[in-house]
Amino acid sequence: MIMKRKFLNKPSLIKSASKKAEKIDSQLAYIANRYYEVFVKDLILPALIGIHSHERKKEQRICINVVLMVDDRCGFTKDKIQNVVSYEKIVKGIKKILRKGHVGLIETLAEDISKMCLVDNRVYIAKIRIEKLEVFKESKSAGIEIERRSKNSILNVNKTIAFGSVPSSEKS
Repeated sequence: MIMKRKFLNKPSLIKSASKKAEKIDSQLAYIANRYYEVFVKDLILPALIGIHSHERKKEQRICINVVLMVDDRCGFTKDKIQNVVSYEKIVKGIKKILRKGHVGLIETLAEDISKMCLVDNRVYIAKIRIEKLEVFKESKSAGIEIERRSKNSILNVNKTIAFGSVPSSEKS
């Protein structure tokens, strides 16, 4: 037996969902044309990182790459550092995180760095790549890459508007 969904018989709900989808599409198009990237490339730092006992005692070199998608409506024309997301602040923040001591997983470090970057409301997306440079003799590096989105960003749309899912405030 095929169950019919209640919303299919409610044109007002479908119309409301359609309007919301159109609004999100227009906001995404606007953002896609109104951002710039801030990046830190190949930042090589010593770190106490890893799950093995020898990694808890001896620092190893890691390579960190950060790419941030940043709101472009911040006012470059005023030529003031407070109007932009500063890569210097990002590097200082990473060093501060590493000074806290041993981290078991590079995934944890990447999450901590992404959270630090996303504190700034102008940052939509943080992509963090971390590589251990001395893990295998046969390999230049081994590592991970994550991408995280701001909770406040329109790019973080997780609601399904198609198929009639309507925000709870609009349910009757």
